Amino acid sequence: MDLPSIQLSSDRQEYTVNWTQRKDKRNVVISAIGTAEKFSRYVFGMDVSYDPTVNLNELLECNEYQNADLKMFNRRYARIWTLRDYLQEQKSKPDPELKDKLQKDEFSVVDDSKKLPSKGTQVRSEYTMYAHFIRLESLIGHAKDIRLFVDPEMGIDKAICNAFQHQIKDGYCKALIVKLNKGLTVDTRRTMVADTEIMLQELVDNGRAFSVNHAKRIVALDSLKSPEVTNRHPRVWFNVPIHKINEVGKRVFFINGYENEDKEELVTWMLQATLHPIDSFFQVVRRRVSILERPMQSSSNKGRLWTCLLITFLDQETWLAHNLQGWFAV
Repeated sequence: MDLPSIQLSSDRQEYTVNWTQRKDKRNVVISAIGTAEKFSRYVFGMDVSYDPTVNLNELLECNEYQNADLKMFNRRYARIWTLRDYLQEQKSKPDPELKDKLQKDEFSVVDDSKKLPSKGTQVRSEYTMYAHFIRLESLIGHAKDIRLFVDPEMGIDKAICNAFQHQIKDGYCKALIVKLNKGLTVDTRRTMVADTEIMLQELVDNGRAFSVNHAKRIVALDSLKSPEVTNRHPRVWFNVPIHKINEVGKRVFFINGYENEDKEELVTWMLQATLHPIDSFFQVVRRRVSILERPMQSSSNKGRLWTCLLITFLDQETWLAHNLQGWFAV
């Protein structure tokens, strides 16, 4: 279909799977990435970091699997979490030489409260992310104007630049990373929203802006004059101090760069940038599918979580793989 212009919001969410054995009450944490269109709220699928077709025990006999001397990206099974990596993590004193060969994110998937799936295997989140955007490009890559607003996940900018490289080169695709302050209370959010309304109205009353929308553009244009750069990361962030109840403390980073862009266009992208379409979908998923609701956690369970389900599934991991992608690929 003809797509003159399209605005998309992408984000990733984690789902905690119930433990299946009383003797081992560690959970499996599976992530999923989704993308939603801003105006229609059409969701372009949910890709889950889980593959039920792979048997890790059978891979133990494979020569490519046992060749741990290869770099991670050169391995045949680089996309999956292997038993070798999992067992290495469980050692109290892992081999320092082996530890240097493993990527840092491998050591965050298992600990005292998390483990690998008992059936199938867990796919590395970066591979799922790359596959998601490559699939997305095949669906909407022909649009005349593509604007992507994404959450600051590690490697997401590289995944977008890889999938939409031709559109970015030709100037048809603009991508922004959107960072929000999600740790504030509702009362604090309401106060910030009220302050924003007062600030915008003062600009109109003082004659600097002729409407509230014009005042928003003035505020965004002023923020372009004060970029934020930290020593820890070379990214240049811009504040957007126009707070909404669901999005406060917004900051944006232009993946394509901003030096050669028109300032009025930059202001338009800053004001358009939002994660609300996909975050709203995530909220609906958790509320309507009890198996995906956030589990209750207390100080006594030491990270071991259990979700009370309205329906009991014999194999929750396989259910996630077969139903999450199918049911929510609208």
